[in-house]
Amino acid sequence: MSQTKEIREGFYLSDDGEWIPDGWDYDSVDSALILIGGGTPKTSIPEYWNGDIPWLSVVDFNNDSRWVKSTEKTITQNGLANSSTKLLEKENLIISARGTVGELAQLKKPMAFNQSCYGIKATEATDIDFFFYRLKLCINEFKRKSHGAVFDTITRETFKNISVGIPPLPEQKAIAAVLGSLDDKIELLRDQNETLETLAQTLFKRWFIDFNFPDQNGNPYKDNGGNMIPSELGEIPEGWRVGKLGEIINSSRNNVKTSDIKDDEKYVGLEHISKKHLQLTEWGNGSDVSSNKARFNLGDILFGKLRPYFHKVAIAPFDGICSTDILVLNPISENWFSYSLMQVYSERLIEFATLASTETRMPRASFDHLSSYLVVLPCNELADSFNEVCLPLFNKARTNTQQIQTLTNLRDTLLPKLMQGEIRIK
Repeated sequence: MSQTKEIREGFYLSDDGEWIPDGWDYDSVDSALILIGGGTPKTSIPEYWNGDIPWLSVVDFNNDSRWVKSTEKTITQNGLANSSTKLLEKENLIISARGTVGELAQLKKPMAFNQSCYGIKATEATDIDFFFYRLKLCINEFKRKSHGAVFDTITRETFKNISVGIPPLPEQKAIAAVLGSLDDKIELLRDQNETLETLAQTLFKRWFIDFNFPDQNGNPYKDNGGNMIPSELGEIPEGWRVGKLGEIINSSRNNVKTSDIKDDEKYVGLEHISKKHLQLTEWGNGSDVSSNKARFNLGDILFGKLRPYFHKVAIAPFDGICSTDILVLNPISENWFSYSLMQVYSERLIEFATLASTETRMPRASFDHLSSYLVVLPCNELADSFNEVCLPLFNKARTNTQQIQTLTNLRDTLLPKLMQGEIRIK
């Protein structure tokens, strides 16, 4: 019996069995792009480091953001000239190729990078913005084809072994424009959230560290001659006192057994909490859970107690369950929320938690110890006033985060359809 060959109007079948839109090429990623290897200046030579050239490693772009704007380390012109590291141009791509493989980002400004990554440039026939999204869709294939005895590794051969459909240059640009507009909106909302968090931190410092909260006439208290009294934490405003964090914040110990977890419950693990960001943008489901967890409620403060130096603190945007390596904290009353949150989020408390962490390989903080952390306690009315100022900032950030989630879902839905030619853009 003869077998009818499948035909799809507007598509042709590649040698690999992939349906490619008519008019598109089908080629290896290696042929479509220019790969550049990185390097590291000698760490033993101080004049190679701490210059004005950003130097990338995977820690700088191991997140969900499209753009990498800054780096933890910088190098000098001497460091660049006397090592194998290369300088990538603005808007070039960077992909991690060793250890943590498959992290992908685009550069906001020129940067050098280490040997655990590849820099990627476009050719005359390709659009770099398009290939950010094209590679993003291929990341799982890169991970599957990575290899190595000790570390997973992407090699130049990996780029040769992955082939993709490539539309004509004008269509590449059109596709990138659609997806890029969504990412631009997402990036704007993220920037707004950073501004809102920074504003809350600035207000906290002004009110409760510099003691320049508004006095009864609306003037800065300390700078306007407000009375100060001595304490074990230094001078504090008259009428305030030194107390312990445990006086204003509690730890919820509402554990839940695996058998009681529903598949559709929202689950938060440490991997879902970003470093130094209060808004939670990722989570999993109860179906992913295989051990007992803790329950939390909307508005609770989630504090990563495992390796507290990672500074993972977030505001819960919904009811759900979380890893037992996350402390679920809540203030003694609603009007102490913003003050409590800013204390828990502060660098000083993170350092306190880190120094007191038990175990060496997997250090963990405990609430018993956190509750002994000394804080300056204002009057109840001032804590309430601070909450009235800051709570709208946190609520706006949460609304932004919900919009980010909606836009991200839309982008991720469109991405494969555009890249496979199921939706065409003229």
